[in-house]
Amino acid sequence: MSRARIHVDRERARLIQELLSATGILVTPTVAITLSPDPDDNMFLECAEEARADFLITGNTAHFPTEHKTTSVVTPRVFIETWRVTTEER
Repeated sequence: MSRARIHVDRERARLIQELLSATGILVTPTVAITLSPDPDDNMFLECAEEARADFLITGNTAHFPTEHKTTSVVTPRVFIETWRVTTEER
């Protein structure tokens, strides 16, 4: 969130980090994955697989498959739109 292109001010970034810390689940991957052309990105797929995540949210979808097992790889914009539609249906 500290990247200039994301445009998130420090206070909002702090609040988002607090929310993620309070509601997130810490996982330790048990399987090594080598699907990404950027080896540094594989750890995100490993965490998503370990957590059985519905979504992996990234601004860098080019280095990821569109789906991996139970996880859809989406941009923040697509995730927000998906979440918005899901919450409106409730």
